[in-house]
Amino acid sequence: MTLQEEIKNLILSWNPGVVTEFTDQTLLFEAGLLDSSALFNLILWIEEQTGEPVNAAQLDLVREWATIEAIVVYMQQYDMTPNIKPVAAAPLVSHAEPTEESPRASVNEYEIIRYSPEYDDQIAELQTGLWSQDKALNRRYLDWLYKDNPYAKGTPHIYLAIQGDQVVGMRGFWASKWEASGQTLCVLVADDLIIDPEHRNRGLHQKLMQTAFLTLKNTDYQYALNLSASPLNIMASLTMGWKSAGLLELAGRPSVDSIFPGIRAALQQTPGLWRFSNSSLFFSKAERQPFLGIDQHANNPLIHGNRKISATKNPDMDAMCGLIESLPCNNRIRHVKNEQYLNWRYNNPRADYRYIYSRTKSLDGYLAISYLTGNTADGGRTGIVDFEARDDATLAALISYAAKYFNKLVLWTGTLDKNQLSCFKENGFLPIDPAKRERGCPALLIRALQSDPDHGFTNLSLDDLNSWDLRMIYSMNG
Repeated sequence: MTLQEEIKNLILSWNPGVVTEFTDQTLLFEAGLLDSSALFNLILWIEEQTGEPVNAAQLDLVREWATIEAIVVYMQQYDMTPNIKPVAAAPLVSHAEPTEESPRASVNEYEIIRYSPEYDDQIAELQTGLWSQDKALNRRYLDWLYKDNPYAKGTPHIYLAIQGDQVVGMRGFWASKWEASGQTLCVLVADDLIIDPEHRNRGLHQKLMQTAFLTLKNTDYQYALNLSASPLNIMASLTMGWKSAGLLELAGRPSVDSIFPGIRAALQQTPGLWRFSNSSLFFSKAERQPFLGIDQHANNPLIHGNRKISATKNPDMDAMCGLIESLPCNNRIRHVKNEQYLNWRYNNPRADYRYIYSRTKSLDGYLAISYLTGNTADGGRTGIVDFEARDDATLAALISYAAKYFNKLVLWTGTLDKNQLSCFKENGFLPIDPAKRERGCPALLIRALQSDPDHGFTNLSLDDLNSWDLRMIYSMNG
């Protein structure tokens, strides 16, 4: 069997509903033959065959892998003799198979429509596969993100895939406002992507995005950002006009040794038991209640010289905003952080927050730490989603205090300055999630929504990570 035939057989195995004839010269992305999961499978297979990693962010996938013929040319630059493997018997990323009751539909049998409130209950049900099993919580989150958002205007930019009268997929874009050097720019942030498992691998992601981009051309928004794409979706996004500005570099402190991660890992590898690996029974108390330690010491602030460090559940917005306004501007792009925005942002119904404050004569620094509802899959991982400090000594004192009470703290370090980065490194923060990093995740993705967009910020390039000062609070990761 030739390499071309192997690739064609693989594409057919990943897309069992394909009825269109295709050849070595068929444009795979335009024909919808490589959706996000099929593309991910293809990358894994090519890495296995060539023995070399594929960095999708550094490739022009639509051009370099446009056809089976082009993929073969790409692969032939490597010596594959020692690595050549037989065609995979099953997809590396599985899909729900059609049943007699739920026959496989072609992408043309779906309609993509703009959000309407009549679908709220169905959206909340669909999002049980993305966020929480609590549909009422999902409804509150939907209203908070798209309707209560201080920068939202008009009908939410949510696009729904409909089959008959049933919502089977969605993609949302929420409004945000960014600033640098006295200039501001309103931008949409792509989020909330989910397709019902029974309707995946049919090109719906691509159809949702194509419809969204056509519609958004008729708005005042110049750009869209994505700060929370999974490795799978990053690869698909790169084929649809998104550009990666660079890695956000997730770092964290090593976890305290525990038997529970080993138990969960063993369960995940055991047939019949893997589905129980995320049960709360197999998480330590600290993983299930990550704020327990710091809450127990909330009434015992640390006094060091003239500095007082304390933790609280309730944000001191006046002091936080006063500190932010008093700090010098670093002339990089960040989200507007005023009282209106912060009051809204820290009311995320899916998150719980704690605030660590350093005070001398007044507030001179803070850390905001988040735990997302239902986050047991990450073993109680908490995020330093925002921070400000008057100087490096204050930041170091805040980090040291937080490190005493949290087992699993993470943050983005990709846009920190060297002094900030040094403060975190000295407190044990190291790069984590190497497998995701190899897939270009987490990253800042940018896409122009207009054919000739306004630049945005003078002397700052939006697709250069050095132009940005990013925190997790600007995404739904916080």
